[in-house]
Amino acid sequence: MKERLKMPACFERLGLKPVINGYSWVSFMGGSIMPREVIEAMSAAADCYLNVHELNLAAGKEVAHHTGAEAGLVTASACAGMQLQAAACMTGTDLANISRLPDSSVMKNEILLPRSHVMEYARSYRSAGARLVEWGSPRETKAFELEDAITDKTAAAAYIMRNWRHGDLPLTELIEVAHRHDVPVIVDGSGMVPPPENLTRYIEEGADLVTYSGARDWRVPSLLESSAAGPT
Repeated sequence: MKERLKMPACFERLGLKPVINGYSWVSFMGGSIMPREVIEAMSAAADCYLNVHELNLAAGKEVAHHTGAEAGLVTASACAGMQLQAAACMTGTDLANISRLPDSSVMKNEILLPRSHVMEYARSYRSAGARLVEWGSPRETKAFELEDAITDKTAAAAYIMRNWRHGDLPLTELIEVAHRHDVPVIVDGSGMVPPPENLTRYIEEGADLVTYSGARDWRVPSLLESSAAGPT
């Protein structure tokens, strides 16, 4: 146990102390502890130059392969993935609108979020320039409430997956309502892996963009912790 609690010299110099993590693979505890093969791959990757655009494309194909999505993108964090979800839904492929962000005043810029899903990471949508529109009650959400919240300014309907909620409109029903109005659905699944089956679940259910955290079951660096998968 003492060996496991030994702090690296670089952290000792900063006066930091080790902790026993009885919580989970969470960001504020440093994410996951990386296996040896990941550390070795990082070391090897740091010893050469390459075309980063080609690397992004190749990594995206790998993400798509594991998630069942049409395409994938490795992002700087789960928050960055959520930010890009909102930006993509507001601008599409319009280069002029892309260059305007975070000023979204001339485009569809409302992200619909169940009131029970409002939490600190939801501000990632706002950081892209989106306006968050809360709907439903903190304890229960119904399909008609989502229908009523959709306007001609709606860019996307968001769903932040968590295991402990009860009373939420199921994701499949939210997708059905949103798609009936041609509204894309963006999902934050960062806290839902493990189990690994969830890597494909939300795409299979019809979500358009899904963000996962790699710092959990994928055990990658916590500062490069997520992959945004989609669209389908």
